Amino acid sequence: MRDFTFRRFIYSILGVVLISIAVSLFRIANIGTDPFSCFNLGIAGIIGTSFGNAQLIVNIVLTILFIYPGWKYFGVGTIIAMFGVGYISDIVLSLLGIPEGAFNFFISLLLVIAGIVITSSGIAMYSSANLGISQYDMMGFLLRDTGVLSLQYARIVVDIVLVVAGFFMGSIVNVGTLLIALFVGPLVAWLIPNVMMPLVNGK
Repeated sequence: MRDFTFRRFIYSILGVVLISIAVSLFRIANIGTDPFSCFNLGIAGIIGTSFGNAQLIVNIVLTILFIYPGWKYFGVGTIIAMFGVGYISDIVLSLLGIPEGAFNFFISLLLVIAGIVITSSGIAMYSSANLGISQYDMMGFLLRDTGVLSLQYARIVVDIVLVVAGFFMGSIVNVGTLLIALFVGPLVAWLIPNVMMPLVNGK
């Protein structure tokens, strides 16, 4: 991990905020959330708690599982994402006051497409800040580190597994979920070297 700088810290926070906004858009669209939210919403439904609380619980469990193999990916960004995404998404939804599923399919699809671009940018941004990534994103990077798959395909595999698990726990799996699972990984893999690394490093 690179040395801590204020610039990287700001980009790490901004990346998490972007991801949170995207999650809110996915939830408003109501045609399927991102795979991790799909999984966490399933957990929330089973244990009867808020999305933010469920995401925090899952992140704590993943921290315990990944603390050794994923140590190099832990940092202040991990903590920000761990406590930030779920609760910020809940706050954004509350502030917007737009109920989930308020729009027709076409508008919802546009929200999902916008969310894919925003969440991919957020993931690429805080990954490029190199101050730690979320437990969810670690899964793709750890799978890539085995040398079996590239990052974009590792991400797709992780996303599909989470979607299937979320579905069996009662989460909505729709066209939006599939689009997110298929396109976020490749977009993140392209954005990191071509856009976010130069941006974060001021080049």
